[in-house]
Amino acid sequence: MRVLTVLLLVFFSVGDVGAQRFGPAPKRPRHASVADTNDARAYFQLGVQMLEQDPDLAADAFYWAARMDPASGESIYGYAVGTVARNRSLLNNFMRRGRNGGNKDLRRVDSLLFRARIIDPFLFERLDRTLFTLYVRRAMEDDARTSGGQLNLAEFSFAMNSYLGRADQFTQAWVAAADGRNNDALRLYADIMKREKKKAYYLIERGRIFARTGSSDSAIASFQAALTEMRAADAKELVILYNSKAVLEHGIAVLLEANDDNDGAREAYGRALQEDLSYYPAHLRLGLLATTLKDSAAAFSEMELAVQAAPTEPYPHFIYATSLASFGDADRAISHLQDAVKLEPMWASPYSLLAQLFERKGDGAKALESYDAFFARAARSHPLYQQIKTRQATLKDMMGIKP
Repeated sequence: MRVLTVLLLVFFSVGDVGAQRFGPAPKRPRHASVADTNDARAYFQLGVQMLEQDPDLAADAFYWAARMDPASGESIYGYAVGTVARNRSLLNNFMRRGRNGGNKDLRRVDSLLFRARIIDPFLFERLDRTLFTLYVRRAMEDDARTSGGQLNLAEFSFAMNSYLGRADQFTQAWVAAADGRNNDALRLYADIMKREKKKAYYLIERGRIFARTGSSDSAIASFQAALTEMRAADAKELVILYNSKAVLEHGIAVLLEANDDNDGAREAYGRALQEDLSYYPAHLRLGLLATTLKDSAAAFSEMELAVQAAPTEPYPHFIYATSLASFGDADRAISHLQDAVKLEPMWASPYSLLAQLFERKGDGAKALESYDAFFARAARSHPLYQQIKTRQATLKDMMGIKP
């Protein structure tokens, strides 16, 4: 089953521009902490800052962070969390683990989380603690309102700490992981596994913690143990999308790549595709591995499959374009970059490569147009901002255009 393609097409229409990928665009938040309105990171930090205090503002900030940087799994995760936080009913359903039912809003959130996870398989879900705090606070506010009173924040803080002190081990482990207390989370998940027959979920969570903390061998072993259990389970058993077998094989492959085991990584990406032929990150990474080996035929074949599997995603087009450019195929690279910016007009990075490719082709006018488009979208903190500014100035000088 082409799970990923179906998932991406459930909510987004092929051919529509970037707003269709995340829903209607809200007004871009204005806030003192966002000095540069092209800065995706600043909007992400604003979302983090305001999530508990003003979930609507936070969700809008996360939305723009995800639009401006579609290569950031963290920003897409933030938007998923903001979407949950701003909707009281959705928050209740999400926190009560009712995530395999027919609720279309929950499916949309799981779609966003899946998209975040396939960009960053070891994503640190640091906003989960704030989401949990918001859930408990709202429940206590409702109780206080029913009794004709108001929630005292000092009492809430005391009650929250008391609750966590007596909460079940799963909740304690989940909160510890979100707080970054990795040793506590690993210990608590290990304790749960001693008495639970089904261990896959806990193995996955431990694997991700191991991966984030540099214990790649332990992470791989945990993911492999989870996969063994999942493959032995009833095929009809529901699995949350972002904990699918393809996602776990992807994680193993990334860790093997980091250990310079490219052969092992290729095998793991291949297993991910056996689980889901439409799982585009595996095609993309196989294409990049082929690019490093100067195997253009294999690289282009894999990347073509990636863009076909994810027709609404700009990121595969951008990566494909970088590979094409590295092999000197400027025309096809330009075509894929144009596809990328059509799918996400707010993304600055493709325009810088477009400008360089137009320069390479001797089309100074289109190069300058692309440079202008880059600077209209790029944050001043963009790592290549000054370098690209210099290239633009040099081109203008060569064309006799005065500053």
